[in-house]
Amino acid sequence: LPRDSKHGPAVHVRGGEAGHEIGPPGAGGRDAHADALARARVAVGGVGRAASPAYFNGFTVGDMLKAHSPGSRVVGVSFKDRAAILPSGRRADGAYWYETSNGRFVTSSWYTEEAPRWLDEWNARKLPDGFAGGVWQRLLPDESLYLRYAVEDAVVGEWGGKDIVFPHKIRSAPPAFEFYDDLRRTPFADELLLDFALAAMKGHDLGTDDKTDVLTVSFSATDVIGHTYGA
Repeated sequence: LPRDSKHGPAVHVRGGEAGHEIGPPGAGGRDAHADALARARVAVGGVGRAASPAYFNGFTVGDMLKAHSPGSRVVGVSFKDRAAILPSGRRADGAYWYETSNGRFVTSSWYTEEAPRWLDEWNARKLPDGFAGGVWQRLLPDESLYLRYAVEDAVVGEWGGKDIVFPHKIRSAPPAFEFYDDLRRTPFADELLLDFALAAMKGHDLGTDDKTDVLTVSFSATDVIGHTYGA
């Protein structure tokens, strides 16, 4: 992902009343900082924290495209806010990410003041709820193949020693936070993201005219699975 070389991921995140920023405080001067706060004050499309590329000091392919072709459209999607925001850049028409508080995809007021109709319609389908009771199983039945190429399933250091052996059942059930949070630790998350990415592509009319458009899709399940089960 694009990074500010001095300060790491340059994403502005604000959650709750106190606020939370990732990136250099006051980057670009006090007025720019105040403007960044104003433009990303709320999550749009559901409950959650707002996020924006306010402190992102680099540029992306999408930014360059928008500079040379303002009519082009650039959209980023991911389960993680920063993975949706940074690849699409500061000039993106929209960036959308998953909120574990309620299993909805959201954006922020950096991009729009109201949730687009297609976003509300996608969230109304409650596709994450369809994975309630879901179990992540091994793909192949021959356990010896896993022992040969991926060693033992149980490794010291994985997720505090709990639920570290296949099969992995998604904990709890909707509308519990635990369910929506645990869903991120399975490949089912990437299935959901693909469905959402296609909806975003249609919602923003990408590829429907002669102008070049960009859709960035950052599949995050492998990352979260690695943090959870990686030793």
